[in-house]
Amino acid sequence: MVTTHNIIFFGSTGCGKSSIVNMLLGDNAEKAPVSGNAKGCTFANDKYITIIDGEEYRLFDTSGLDEGSGGKVLTKDAIINLYRLLQGLDDGVSLLVYCMRGPRITESIERNYKVFYDGFCHKNVRIVIVVTGLEDHPKMETWWVENEHAFKEYKLEFDGHACITATRGKKMGGAYRNQVEYEESQKALKKLIVNQCQSVAEPFRMNTGTWLASIMGWLRRNMPWLLGPELEGLYNVLVQFLPEKEAREIADRASEKGSINSKPQTSSR
Repeated sequence: MVTTHNIIFFGSTGCGKSSIVNMLLGDNAEKAPVSGNAKGCTFANDKYITIIDGEEYRLFDTSGLDEGSGGKVLTKDAIINLYRLLQGLDDGVSLLVYCMRGPRITESIERNYKVFYDGFCHKNVRIVIVVTGLEDHPKMETWWVENEHAFKEYKLEFDGHACITATRGKKMGGAYRNQVEYEESQKALKKLIVNQCQSVAEPFRMNTGTWLASIMGWLRRNMPWLLGPELEGLYNVLVQFLPEKEAREIADRASEKGSINSKPQTSSR
């Protein structure tokens, strides 16, 4: 029986999520669409499957939490898409991969980390960071040595990291400009994913009955400014894809500030 690992890739628009997924898929596979414009092109949670060392890895390229909003508020579609994704993963989530583009650490890094890792997953799943855009750095891995302290200052903790380039660059004289760096990055990325998934004792599984309510309660307590007008009317959002009674119960629980203590089923990290 083939072991299956579910891996969720997340991060802001344009951080290279789809390019990272494509590196893991290899050259002979269906590719995740990559956009070169500012708006981005990933608005759903797309699944891709690859086999590494005889084990199956399901890669979920998620829509950015700030797609279409300039990062100012969470979008209704982002919440709904993530709920549907986690609800459908009966065998749980093995790993979160936080994607960011170097070389500069932006203000959105802390926000997206806390919302996704703390708010959505309650820190019950392993998380790694992959930093892209380092093809012009003298030695890609040294970027982490130089910048790790910044993550610690913001209390952003990771179980592992990879500093890479996710593009081969332009073709020059029959060869790609970043081919050597790309191949090095591909090996480092696969090693990171495989080692982390092998360390998982039990995949993270959400409790569908309380997850949405706990998320909204967490946001109201910790980051109320992210709740735009469309999410304030939570019932109107939920009733679009949940039974009316369930949507009302979740909305009512979420509206009770500070009273939501339920957490998803936990797993050992």
